Amino acid sequence: MYSDISVRTSRFLSSNSCSARALASSVLPAPVGPRKRNEPVGCCGRPRPDLDLKTASATALTASCCPTTL
Repeated sequence: MYSDISVRTSRFLSSNSCSARALASSVLPAPVGPRKRNEPVGCCGRPRPDLDLKTASATALTASCCPTTL
């Protein structure tokens, strides 16, 4: 009923999907999430006024170069 080529193709595709499933389940490591979600970001959670000043300065410079539309 089916041609030889279609039978060979379906066998090839099914063998590849089985081997791909086996490879994915045996080789890939388990995903690792964040260790602690409650820790503050940055250096010990201390305020950094110098960084805030640099960020504000860079933002102002970028904004001054962008045209505004009214």
